[in-house]
Amino acid sequence: MRSIDDYYPRKSRFDYFLIWGHGQEYKNEIINRIHKQEHIEIIRIENHSPNSMRKFINRVYSKDYVPYYHLRSKTSYLRSKPNKVTFIFVKNNNSQEYFSRTWGGIHIEDSYINNIKNKLRMKYNPVNEEGETTEQHIIHASDNENQVDDILKYLGHSRGLRTFMTEPSKFIDLPYYLSKFNSFCLSSVDLTKVAANILSRHPISGKCITNKVSIFDTPHYHALDGNPNSYIEYMDEFRGDEITRFHTLPKFRAMASNFEYLESPYEQKFIVVKQINIKNYEYLLLDGTHRAAILAKSGIDRLLVAKISTNV
Repeated sequence: MRSIDDYYPRKSRFDYFLIWGHGQEYKNEIINRIHKQEHIEIIRIENHSPNSMRKFINRVYSKDYVPYYHLRSKTSYLRSKPNKVTFIFVKNNNSQEYFSRTWGGIHIEDSYINNIKNKLRMKYNPVNEEGETTEQHIIHASDNENQVDDILKYLGHSRGLRTFMTEPSKFIDLPYYLSKFNSFCLSSVDLTKVAANILSRHPISGKCITNKVSIFDTPHYHALDGNPNSYIEYMDEFRGDEITRFHTLPKFRAMASNFEYLESPYEQKFIVVKQINIKNYEYLLLDGTHRAAILAKSGIDRLLVAKISTNV
C-alpha cells in the first residue's frame, strides 16, 4: 500500500484556506492575494453553505486543538453572519512544518501558511470603533494535511487528499478530476463540431444550468475577441460553485500571448474531449476550453485532441 508521501516530495504539501461568511465580500480579492503568494498553487475553489453553522464549526475544528470556550465564542459570532463559506485548496510548495505547543497540546503547523493567513487577517479582519483590528477572523487555514483530508471527505470527496493525487502516465497528462478513464485515442476533429459546457442561472430558481455551446460563443473566446468583461463576469459569477479551478483574465491573456499547442511530439497536455453526438456537436470539451478558444481565435479549422472514454 503506497502512502501519501510516495506521491510528492515532503517539501510540498496540501493546505486549505477558509473564508468565513463575513469575508465573502472580499472573496475574489483574497483569492487573488493567495494566488500571488510565491510557492502557492491554487488547486480547487469550493463554496459551501452548511445547514448548521454550529455543526460545521465543530467539524472544521474537530482535528484542531482549540478549547471548548473558544469554539463557543466563535460559533456565537459566526451564526450571525452569512452561512456561505469558501474553501481554497492549495499546494504549498514551500512547506515549513514545525511542532507547535498550542492550547496545551503538541501538533504540526506550517509557518509559511500561518504567515499568509495572518497577513490576510490583518488586511481584512473587521475593525472596532477605535479602528483596531479585531479577533473576528475572516479567514482560517489548515495546520496540517490530516485536517485537509478530513475537510475534503466532509465536502463529499471520499478519497480525501488522494482526490488531488494522480498516478503519473507516460501517455497522457490529465487534471485530477479526469484521472480515471477507460481508454483514449488521439484524433484531429472539426472545431465546429466541438461543444463547450458554459454555465448560466435559471431565471427563477437561480440554480446553475449547463449549456452546450460552440467554442465561438464562450466567454473565453469573447475575451480574446474584444469583450473581456464577459469573461470576468462569468468567472466571478461561478467561481467556487461550478468553476472550481482558478482562472483570471490576466492569466488567460498571458497564456494566449505566448501559446504554442503541443510544441513537442512528446507533449502530454492534450485538449481532452469525449464523444456526445448531441444536436450539431460530436464532441464535448472536458479539459482545455481556454486553449481551444485561443486556437479558434488563431483561425484553425481542426483540433488535435485526446478523446477519452470516461464516466465524467
